[in-house]
Amino acid sequence: MEDGLVAHPAFILLSAWMVAEVYGRDTNRGGRPRRRVELRRDAPPEVVEIALGVVVACPKCGEAMHPFRQRLGSWERGPQASVYFAAACPELPARTDVDAWAMLALDPEASEDDLRGALLGAAASFRTCCKGSAARDAHEAVVSALESGKPAPDSQESLW
Repeated sequence: MEDGLVAHPAFILLSAWMVAEVYGRDTNRGGRPRRRVELRRDAPPEVVEIALGVVVACPKCGEAMHPFRQRLGSWERGPQASVYFAAACPELPARTDVDAWAMLALDPEASEDDLRGALLGAAASFRTCCKGSAARDAHEAVVSALESGKPAPDSQESLW
């Protein structure tokens, strides 16, 4: 789990179903277009399941995280819709957490303990692993591996 997705045993299988696309909405600081990594929409359900089950260490904080994520609402379009690669932990807190805290704050029946617990949860949830050089370097390692077409060293073991 220490070396990210490129060193994961599933990378060889998954890389056949991954594509690095130019993300046309913006560029990086060097003026080059950003590239996003997506699981192809024609990936078999078994490959999607494997991808969503992969766990690697976040390159910034070292916590276990899932580098493949399903875009919000895409399950409604089927299991092959909108699975993307993210190199690091998502930015926290999540929108659902913020919404739950807001509802609790507006609830006149909420106890002081409930409010204190929510406040402590909010204070402990802030994380920006997805920003910075560690995430960028991990993302670029995956893009480079995909573009070179070469499997990662020591990742030849079979998944089956």
